[in-house]
Amino acid sequence: MTKAEKEIYEYGNKILKTGSDSFDWNYPYQYQHTERCIEVPWLASMLNKYKIKSLLDVGFTFASHDYLRLLLDWAKSCRLSGTDIINPQKVRGRYPEEW
Repeated sequence: MTKAEKEIYEYGNKILKTGSDSFDWNYPYQYQHTERCIEVPWLASMLNKYKIKSLLDVGFTFASHDYLRLLLDWAKSCRLSGTDIINPQKVRGRYPEEW
């Protein structure tokens, strides 16, 4: 996980853990951040806002690490399913070993 991905994940995870249903649009985003700096925290806030307990992710195989790690953390207490046309076993080297 890159430094930028880690920063985005940590902010999204903070939202997820606090149970907040909103995020700070004034968060100090860095130039290295991708659009995930909005998408990941927004997802965390929506999971909280709508009390989502089950989620299907379509096309996760090449998802960014910040997004995927947030979903895996969330799935510890909820139900996460995923599907993709690409078998994740074929690209398992792109994921950290513990995932």
